[in-house]
Amino acid sequence: MNMPKSILFVLLCLFGLSHAAGWEGLAAIAVVTSAAMLAILYMIGMGFGINELMLTSKEEAYQLIVVIALIGGLIIMQTGGDAVLGVIGEGEGIQQTSLGMTSNMISSLGSVFSNLASAESSVAVEGSKSLACSILAVGHSISGCGGYSMVSPALSSVETTVGVAIAELSSIYKLMDIGIANSFALLLPIGILFRTFKLTRGAGGMIIAVAIALYFVLPISMISLYKIADQYKNSDDGKAYTGALPMIGVQECKAGQTADLSSSEEAMSNNLAGVLIPNIEASNSAKAISVLNQATVAMPFYLFPALIYGIITPAIALLITVASIRAVSSMAGAEVDVSALARVI
Repeated sequence: MNMPKSILFVLLCLFGLSHAAGWEGLAAIAVVTSAAMLAILYMIGMGFGINELMLTSKEEAYQLIVVIALIGGLIIMQTGGDAVLGVIGEGEGIQQTSLGMTSNMISSLGSVFSNLASAESSVAVEGSKSLACSILAVGHSISGCGGYSMVSPALSSVETTVGVAIAELSSIYKLMDIGIANSFALLLPIGILFRTFKLTRGAGGMIIAVAIALYFVLPISMISLYKIADQYKNSDDGKAYTGALPMIGVQECKAGQTADLSSSEEAMSNNLAGVLIPNIEASNSAKAISVLNQATVAMPFYLFPALIYGIITPAIALLITVASIRAVSSMAGAEVDVSALARVI
């Protein structure tokens, strides 16, 4: 069996073990496998008197020690992070805590989107009402609900922002879920094996960096940024936008009503004694303005979680994750240029 086939066989074995053992065990198996391969290369070089092969094995053994130190640091990082989160009662570890926080925020923004969608649907229904009649065989069409048209653009723009926030958070959630499930169970062992040999050291270092970024950096970044946003939310300034979610009520429009019944002249004409009627029904324009005022009051409550938690937080977390790939890959022996990807984000 030649060397490429041996490596492929080892990778297939690790893939079979990837969901049966923890990532620490798989990393240990990959390290032992790499050490065994280097030992075989060294013995081959010694047996045939190939000094270059012996020197290469020694050099790669030093690089393997660096990887072992990196894995030890990751174990300490996860153990310490899980211990801290356990003390403060946050989830069941770094990865599950980040998934839980993101899932809760998606659910919260879903409620916001439902409120906006319901209000916008009601506004569209009321604004489309019209009245048709025929006087002396001449058809007339009356639409006294045109004022509702000024409400729809405001609601639609906020609804679009909330929808983008939900889509972004859902994408981050799926990325973290995939990374947590496969980064250390599959990518890390493959990266360690590829890093064993000089020809594939660059690819191995990049794979290790991607695995660490998805498994550690992205979840930790999301948790940290959520906590920073919570500090503002709980401050005196932030509490004004994070209270109970206000509802937007849409009053029924009277399609045939074109006069402003809230004016004093209309109120007086409805009372022969010349006394104002106190409970007169509001005009269609007043109803539309009321809906717009409700939307104006509710918008900060809707936009705060969408912009801060749903758009800005994931964007910064992705930038941190991409930047960490370059830093970790450099430590792992491969310099990766991520500037183009950072500009896309």
